[in-house]
Amino acid sequence: MNLGTEKLKRNINSLMSNKQVKSVAELSRRIGMPQPTLHRMLNGEVKSPRLAVVQNIAKFFNVEANDLLYKDLTLKDNHQPKEIPQTEIFPDKPIPLAFTKVPMLGTAQLGGGGYWDLQEYAVGQGDGYVLWPTKDKDAFALKCQGDSMMPRIQHGEFVVVEPNRGYKPGDEVLVQDEQGEVMIKIFLFQKDGIVNLLSVNSKHAPTRLDAHTIKKMFYVAGIVKDSLYYPD
Repeated sequence: MNLGTEKLKRNINSLMSNKQVKSVAELSRRIGMPQPTLHRMLNGEVKSPRLAVVQNIAKFFNVEANDLLYKDLTLKDNHQPKEIPQTEIFPDKPIPLAFTKVPMLGTAQLGGGGYWDLQEYAVGQGDGYVLWPTKDKDAFALKCQGDSMMPRIQHGEFVVVEPNRGYKPGDEVLVQDEQGEVMIKIFLFQKDGIVNLLSVNSKHAPTRLDAHTIKKMFYVAGIVKDSLYYPD
């Protein structure tokens, strides 16, 4: 099975038991999903389940979609909400939050067919900047175009990229191939030299790239509204 469908199957079966959902037929009825489609997904016939489908199942069980895909929810209390001690909510020593001027270095297409319009800037310089709390000295911002990551990232919003930070399954990443094409996707997994990526917008199909064709793949640290962009 791909895309963590074996773990997805175990998690759904565990959650069904906890919620006393007695069959796949009952689950399909309660979430409004065709029973044959749900059966194929749980049997591993669907190699890349649509994110919208996973989100719908996760919403029914009151868990996060990423947890449903990647965590082992069969472990005790892994799917139960945890109480946060009051001392963590109101610590005696607040964590300092320092905003950094992150240079804006062009635009990136939210999906395939786009290119990173990178201009040559001096270190730390760019076409204006956004304010963002980052410790990555090489962090930069890009203005996004397209709809493949909607509604999470809107057309015209900025993303902050941290090149020196690692990424894991479920993280958003900036990907640039050897031809210069750029996209922002969700990193799923890499297997047998193939990198599997996903869009938030379910209208866009999953993307599979040969690892050797990827020139850059960086962690996307956050989304910035244009109110935090400054042209100078």
